Amino acid sequence: MQLKVAESKLPFAPLLLIAPFFLWGTAMVAMKGTIPQTTPLFMAGIRLVPAGLLILLVALFTDRKQPQGWRAWLWIALFGLVDGALFQAFLAEGLVRTGAGLGSVMIDSQPLA
Repeated sequence: MQLKVAESKLPFAPLLLIAPFFLWGTAMVAMKGTIPQTTPLFMAGIRLVPAGLLILLVALFTDRKQPQGWRAWLWIALFGLVDGALFQAFLAEGLVRTGAGLGSVMIDSQPLA
């Protein structure tokens, strides 16, 4: 069985493939350097704002069907609180107590546990 691979017209397409991994890996270093100037919980919250705005913009421009009813939005809010806010808060609090490298290894090895 042959797999057809489409050729990209972008000269920097391979860089686009590795960019998310590079940016994800540098997040801990950036957070560790910023936390002394602010509080860990503020840092956790400020990381969520651009992501939330990006998701809202994508949903708006792609005309995706939005959840209907208050129960659906309640589950979305609960998921966002637990998965987003608590994760970011614990991550920022953990970076206060450990180094960026160790924090990154611990977060990235999480699926192995």
